[in-house]
Amino acid sequence: MTGFWQDLRLGLRGVRKQPGFTLTAAITLALGIGANTAIFSVINALILNPPNFNEAANVVALWHTAKDKGTKSPASYLDLRDLNSQNRTLEGIAGYKANGFTLLGEQAERIGGMRVTANFLSLLKVAPALGRDFRVEEEKRGAKGVVIVSAEFWRNRLNGDENAIGKEITLDGKPFTVIGVLPAGFEFPLNKQSTEVLTTVAEEEQNLDERGAQVLIPFIRTV
Repeated sequence: MTGFWQDLRLGLRGVRKQPGFTLTAAITLALGIGANTAIFSVINALILNPPNFNEAANVVALWHTAKDKGTKSPASYLDLRDLNSQNRTLEGIAGYKANGFTLLGEQAERIGGMRVTANFLSLLKVAPALGRDFRVEEEKRGAKGVVIVSAEFWRNRLNGDENAIGKEITLDGKPFTVIGVLPAGFEFPLNKQSTEVLTTVAEEEQNLDERGAQVLIPFIRTV
């Protein structure tokens, strides 16, 4: 400990004498650590732990880019619908939006998930391990809230009860009917947070009717 305190005092004196060098070194270290973390996150998601859905190499994310800005942004629900109606070469186009939810039970708890178009899972060729997938009418504005939960959510919060299908949970103060359970270990690599629940985009409400409302990130599966 005596040596530690001596080294600490020596270091502090060096900081006072050369603050510019210290700041440069700290910024360099921060940038290096940040870059390595970002690169490892991509490698970990796509190589060390590849996506657990079929033919993942054929799934590609898209971004909306404005001519005058050149920055990427999500697309509107109406644009996504138009792309699907005019699609002649792709297997399909779906959309998702990362979203946090407040789960109400004995106490309020924040959980991660996504709002998705009804064809989200089918385009990934992922079938619920229990229950059913979303229906097209369930992504429309004003549709009754439905939710597909992760296998972990089902085990830990619904006690692994097969009769949990059809029961209701409360998200953001609204009731949602549990219609399915995701396969164990399912994670969508383009979503940076854990996927505990999936709901449809119906909760976007007025955004579904606005051409400029950039709410969904489209992704495609090539043939």
